[in-house]
Amino acid sequence: MNKLLAQTIDRLAIDILSPRFNASEAFTGRNRLLLESPPIPPKRIIKTPKLFLKRVKVKGSIDIYDYAFPSRVETPHVKNNTVYGRYYKLNNGAPKSTVILLHGIFESRHWYQEKHALNIVKSGHNCLIMTLPYHVERAAKGQSGSQFISTDLKSIFEALQQGMKDVMALINWLVANGEKKIGLMGVSLGGLVAGLVASASRRINYLVLLAPSTTPLQITGYVRAGRVMDNRVKSTGLSKDQLFELFDPWRLLYHKPHVVPSDRTFIINAVHENALPDDSVENVWGAWGKPRISRYEHGNLSILTTRRVFRDISTFLGEAFTPRKSAGLSK
Repeated sequence: MNKLLAQTIDRLAIDILSPRFNASEAFTGRNRLLLESPPIPPKRIIKTPKLFLKRVKVKGSIDIYDYAFPSRVETPHVKNNTVYGRYYKLNNGAPKSTVILLHGIFESRHWYQEKHALNIVKSGHNCLIMTLPYHVERAAKGQSGSQFISTDLKSIFEALQQGMKDVMALINWLVANGEKKIGLMGVSLGGLVAGLVASASRRINYLVLLAPSTTPLQITGYVRAGRVMDNRVKSTGLSKDQLFELFDPWRLLYHKPHVVPSDRTFIINAVHENALPDDSVENVWGAWGKPRISRYEHGNLSILTTRRVFRDISTFLGEAFTPRKSAGLSK
């Protein structure tokens, strides 16, 4: 896809979907205090939750369940304190593994993730879609993702920490129910959360990052291609350099998965994304030991329209546990 067109689509989508901020003295004071002790990604063990499962459909060899469990993090927003999702489970034999699938920022429904889930199940794996904090059922009506982002930077870190802990709880539930092979797949914001969890958990066997955010700054909208976006930086009460310093510990660059080997890590890069410099994903790829990668001439949104992504993921899943000696996909 043409670079200018891909970046224009991304820019328009961000402008339309992103909330507008006004400066708040209460939040700017809290933001400055964060600089003294920047939040870091959680690594502590999360207790195994009790899942409430309800079978909603049978589709050939697939049983489809809705599930829910209480988040280990309690927020002032009651709807956000329950984790929701959908479980696609093979009913005709043992699966090769189970994949936890995490969506992107501002997703209002799981239409795109359901396509990936069915593709994953066709490859012989179970799949759980998990709703991240302040999205879909966990958000106020018509505000999916909007509450994830604000001028209160502490709330952004709390949402990221909650998302990580919710995924870790779901991993523990799978282990407690006998699953020995667990994969993570994340899109955009979900890619950031998946990458951070993979660096904190030793129970992940493989990882797929699709057009991942490599730092929370990509999803906040405080920067785009190195420029100030709207009045957002000013509204936080911090300088752009201070924002980079504050969010620096959350960059995927510093969170190489401890257990997942490079031949079981697959990064899909939208080379025309314009939220951060073009080499951000490439820098992560290099820091992580140059795992399998596929490069697309697309932006963060336009990459979601190509069927080749599904084919590449199916190929990776088929080879994840019988890795080739070569470096794998590199396009």
